Amino acid sequence: MSDNSRHVTRKFRMLEAYLECLRFPARNLRGRANLLRRLMWLNGVTVAFWALLDPFLQKRVIDNLEAVNLRGFFGFLGLMLGGYILSHWVDWINATGMARLRNLLGKILIDRSLAALYAERITRNKRAGAKLINRVHGESSQLAELVMFNKAMSSSIISGILSLVFCAWLSPISLIPVVVLAGAVVAITSSVFRSSQTDARLQERLRSSAMSNLSINLDAIPLFSIYRILGKVRRSVQRGFAPYFKVNLRWEFGKSRVARNVRIMMSVMSIFILMAAALVVVYQHLSLGSFFALTASYWRVMSALREISDQLPNLASNYGRIRRFDSFCRRSPDQRRLVDKKVGVLQLDDFQLMLGGGRHVGPFHLNLRPGARLGVIGSNGSGKTSLLAALAGEQADYTGRIDCPRPVSIALSPPSFPNMSVLDLLKMDARTLLDTERIQQLALQLGLRKSLEENPSPWSDGEKRRLGILLALSKPARLYVFDEPLSGVDQESKSQLLKVILDETRNAVCVVAMHEQEFTSCFSQVIDMCQPHLVQLSVLASLRIK
Repeated sequence: MSDNSRHVTRKFRMLEAYLECLRFPARNLRGRANLLRRLMWLNGVTVAFWALLDPFLQKRVIDNLEAVNLRGFFGFLGLMLGGYILSHWVDWINATGMARLRNLLGKILIDRSLAALYAERITRNKRAGAKLINRVHGESSQLAELVMFNKAMSSSIISGILSLVFCAWLSPISLIPVVVLAGAVVAITSSVFRSSQTDARLQERLRSSAMSNLSINLDAIPLFSIYRILGKVRRSVQRGFAPYFKVNLRWEFGKSRVARNVRIMMSVMSIFILMAAALVVVYQHLSLGSFFALTASYWRVMSALREISDQLPNLASNYGRIRRFDSFCRRSPDQRRLVDKKVGVLQLDDFQLMLGGGRHVGPFHLNLRPGARLGVIGSNGSGKTSLLAALAGEQADYTGRIDCPRPVSIALSPPSFPNMSVLDLLKMDARTLLDTERIQQLALQLGLRKSLEENPSPWSDGEKRRLGILLALSKPARLYVFDEPLSGVDQESKSQLLKVILDETRNAVCVVAMHEQEFTSCFSQVIDMCQPHLVQLSVLASLRIK
């Protein structure tokens, strides 16, 4: 591909990116898209006043003053004053409307992101929620700013075009200096901002790396807080931030250098603008008012070009955010998670679960009918959670056929809950009308002696695990999945918890992942995940816990 064709391709991509940035807010605002179009049209009217009517009124004011026509002078001066007041008032209405639409768009995008979370895989990663915050809130908030970005870009483009139209109306020859000055502005602005943008990207990358390392170190602080090694951890964190501070200082110097160069450039351009306007007025024998009008129009064209050049890096980043966001929201959950099946049989045919490092579990076959109990044992990292995710309908990495009954009720480990009371949580999670008496009785059987009006955030780990089991057992299901429900619980309580779980799920298929091999005799079938190449399936007698 030749250099010219590459250049044309880049221009088309830039135009495509700009059009997508324009379409994205309207596409997501749905019913409010017409309001956005009206506000953009209102913004265009305001820009047209400053680009066309303002220099025209300036010309007439100066021409009347030069002709000593005080009546005309004060008349056009009054029109200018009225136009300024009306323009600022309309701009205020436009700004408040855009702010409301920006907030509305942010809420809509956050809702789209939350809807896309149904496609998230079940994970025990403690930082999974933190990683999703940027998807759900961070990028949604940044994309909501597209409303203001589009307003700024359209204002600059319309202002530049209409200013050129006004210059052509005064004198077609006046367009010649504009072409020369415009090329100089674009070249200088692009060169001074290129190094600044490179430093900004490097700074952001180093900051993200340093913050990630800081997060890891802070998670480990409790392990070292009672030892002198805490000082070494602190110094390690400081060393991790050193490259960021170094690049940040260079970036600040770069910003000040860019600001200096831009100020110098605009000062020089102002002199050239005055010279160009004077030459056009003298050559074309125009009035003094035309000189002032041409000067204002030239200046608006140069300012529009500079503002567009400033926004071009943001255009590329916004286009990338749109593509990432749409890709994130286009995901859909496995349909097996959404369809309730009347048959309550859990069936696996030639099932093989793929784990990291080339390991795999299986292949094997399972056929569990209602009342069956499947125990999954194995050490940490052996794939227990991945197997449960596959059974729960997640998009796990496996081969073979899996047919799971629905609905499914899951208790994850470690448990995490929204910031609300237990009763509100139960009501939100319930599939049918909540039986409060049964819930309270079940809570007592699980050893959970807490009020349902309390917020579980300050509870201990054992109490939270009991609450997770309570939530899973509180709603009817054909498949119950429990991920290490006995961890962090004393030996006597383990027996009681497992007894309640098995008794309450006697009419459904129950799958329990655990470390405690002494309870394997309570399950009708057991999968040992510690034998990745050959899984032993033990058909054992179903025993009740004494």
